[in-house]
Formats: sequence, C-alpha cells, structure tokens
Amino acid sequence: MNKVQENKLSMYYAVKKVCQDNNSIWTTFVAFVASFGLFDIIIGVIQAEVDVQQKSTKGVTRGKQVKKVTLADLAFRVAKALIAYAATTGDEGLKGRVNFSYTKLTRVRDTVGLKRCRVISNEANTVGAAALADYGIDASDLTTLTTLLAAGPGVIASPRVAIVSRKTATGDLQKQFKKADAVLKDKMDGLMERYSVSEPTFYNNYFNARIIVDNDGGSGVPPVPVVPA
Repeated sequence: MNKVQENKLSMYYAVKKVCQDNNSIWTTFVAFVASFGLFDIIIGVIQAEVDVQQKSTKGVTRGKQVKKVTLADLAFRVAKALIAYAATTGDEGLKGRVNFSYTKLTRVRDTVGLKRCRVISNEANTVGAAALADYGIDASDLTTLTTLLAAGPGVIASPRVAIVSRKTATGDLQKQFKKADAVLKDKMDGLMERYSVSEPTFYNNYFNARIIVDNDGGSGVPPVPVVPA
C-alpha cells in the first residue's frame, strides 16, 4: 500500500468512527444505513488485502528450505541403507541407482533434488521395509518419505505463490479504494445534507473527517485516524 492509499484509508477510518459515534441519528435513514454498510464492508476488504500485501515471503522461503532439508536428510539415510543392502546382496545396479551424495540431493535445482529423492523412495519400496529393517529403515520411514515427496511440488511452488498473492492483492486494493470513494462521493456525502441544519455537529464532524491528511511515515501501516471533536 502506497502513501496516498495509507492517508486515504486513515480518512476512511475517521469517517467510519464519526458515523458509528452518531449511529442513533441516522439509524432509521434507510439509504444512509445501506450506504454505510457497504462502505464498512469495503473497508474490511481493503484491510484484508493489506494484510496479504504486507506478508513477507521470507518465512515461506525459509519454510521451503527446512522442508527441503528434512526430505533430503531422510532420503539420504534411506539411500545409505539401500547401498549397504545392495553390497550385501551383490546388487550393483541398485547401488548405482541410489548412490547420491548429500550435496547431489540438496545443492541442485529443486526439481532435480525432488526427482532423485523419488528414485530413492521407489527403490526402497521395491526392496521393502522388511528387507531394510536390519539396515535401520522401517515402514514408518518409507511412509514418511512418500508423504514428504507428495508435498514436494507444493513446497517448491510456495514462495512463487506467495509473491503472486501479494501482486494480486496490490491490484485488488486499487479497485477497492475506487469503490469506497464512489460510495462516499456518490452516496454518503450527498445523503449527509439531510443533517446540515438538524444535526450540524454530526454534519461538520463528518466532512472534517472526509479531509485527507498527508501523514508522512512510510511504515506501510495505516496511521491511527484522529477524529475531530
């Protein structure tokens, strides 16, 4: 959210509070009730979009790395057990198929590492947990490896998905601000004229709240609105 939007959202909050504080005045004014309800809903949508936009992708990327290492650790352990089993049974083909170093599982493109871990998992399931039990691998290890592999594509894509979500939220914000402005200008501002004489304090506070104040800061967090007395 940019500075202009921050200042405008602060204005929205101020208008909302003035209206809520004077609810008893307009609660039977059907057109105003409907307009304010729509305005309040749009503010909620804007805040939800801001929450998405401000989420950092660092946590997602870090989570992806942790899951990648967890998968590689287990796959490497299973591969070592398979190599030992192959040496015992004289299966040189099996040994060659799963003989990956740890770096060949971790310091490669994500899709390559995932593919190699899948090879190890397939070979282990072919041999079977019973045969690998004496080599330190049991059925739960093979099940866990299968589960981690199934989640692999989603884990790889997660940082990109987070970036796309933030970009989408940024575009949606512009639309929601336009909607809120339209409700204020085309509906609520005009309807307030009903109270220019009968409720001058409410009327003046409303239009004072409608003034957009340039709040410098750039923190990315909407400033707390100051509601006129």
